[in-house]
Amino acid sequence: MRQKSLPQRIATWVIVALIAATLLRTWDRMRSPPEPVVREVVERPDLVKWGMPGCYTLRADTWEWDTPASDTTAFEVPAFLAVPTRVRLLADSTDQWRRTRVTYRAVPLTGEHDPRVRDYMRWVVRADTLWLIWSDGRAGGGVALRSVGDSLLGRARVFDRVAELDGSSSAAAWRINCRTLERQSTERRPRR
Repeated sequence: MRQKSLPQRIATWVIVALIAATLLRTWDRMRSPPEPVVREVVERPDLVKWGMPGCYTLRADTWEWDTPASDTTAFEVPAFLAVPTRVRLLADSTDQWRRTRVTYRAVPLTGEHDPRVRDYMRWVVRADTLWLIWSDGRAGGGVALRSVGDSLLGRARVFDRVAELDGSSSAAAWRINCRTLERQSTERRPRR
């Protein structure tokens, strides 16, 4: 039988070594449990602690416009940008496709807002601020509120990229009974 040349023998040994290393790696993985996958933890507010879900009346004062239009005194806010007068904050963090989100659903109850706002309105608590936001990508708004006594006070902002609108206003909210829509006078503060 004819003996193989040195390069052929080296190539054979390299192939045998690679196969052996692959088999050893496979055997080691089957023998030891996989390492746990570390996922980013998303901090969610403790809804029981804050007691935020429920119904609220919202009020935005006169809008201050930062727009190129010269006459904004008689300007009427577009319906999609109108802040609802009453809103219900739900403890549901899923969207219309039942995917879990970082924010919670908010349902506008009354006001001169566009019905599409219902699909986009969300809320979240960050630190000591309640954020109520809605946007369809082209236009939207938000209200940032902090607890002051039995009311929530803060600022509202609306924008429309196409119409080049950008406005802000002071805002206030207070809790109301969801059935009677009357103001609840009990002071709501987070338990520490």
